[in-house]
Amino acid sequence: SWVNYESSASAPRLLFCNGVVGDVIQQWDGTTITNYAPTFTPGTLNARQMFNVRDRLVLFQTIEVGVLYPRRIRISGTGISCDVFDNTATGAGFIDIPDNTWFFGAAFNRDDVLFFTEAATWMLKYTGNDVTPFVLEKIDGSRGSSAAFSVISYLNRTLAASPRGLIISDGYQVDRMDNNIPEFTFNNIQGDQFLRCFSGFLDEDRDVYLIYPSHQVLFLIRRIRKIF
Repeated sequence: SWVNYESSASAPRLLFCNGVVGDVIQQWDGTTITNYAPTFTPGTLNARQMFNVRDRLVLFQTIEVGVLYPRRIRISGTGISCDVFDNTATGAGFIDIPDNTWFFGAAFNRDDVLFFTEAATWMLKYTGNDVTPFVLEKIDGSRGSSAAFSVISYLNRTLAASPRGLIISDGYQVDRMDNNIPEFTFNNIQGDQFLRCFSGFLDEDRDVYLIYPSHQVLFLIRRIRKIF
């Protein structure tokens, strides 16, 4: 996961993470790649996915000092405290998702971040309050995702590959979408390769694609634009 996120001195940089225990977030200033060094009293940070939300860096499924927190969302400060993750910065800190399953992927849905655990669909909503900048809202408690790279938003709707079928959400409710795809059977996806499902889009053609491991061939590409 990667994101453009300016430093406290307004210097442009690219931050990226891999969600691997033992690694740390990296930064690229256009010339050199170095370890990202946030202000975080316990030590190092890594994450599965990151977003720049309202000038704050938001990390999903963090790895803190080598320890994996599968349901943690950690939030930075803003402005001159944009790299501070301790509670010394206004609004910085963490939220633990009240779910018994792991975080599995997220995407922007309008101005908020819609994300999935394996069992449920959630929204990280901006409050406008600097002290408590975000709150969690559960959209659906029975349908989540277990393929992080299948999560993608297009035309204000977010799709994901769920163990219960392909799902889509407008930020208010979650529906099955695979019933509307001609000649597609969800069971075609290899269960033991489910994590390899990957979504993408070509905006100039308004095409959305799902790449998935099939029982018949290694991978199939399914065009699903008509769902949108």
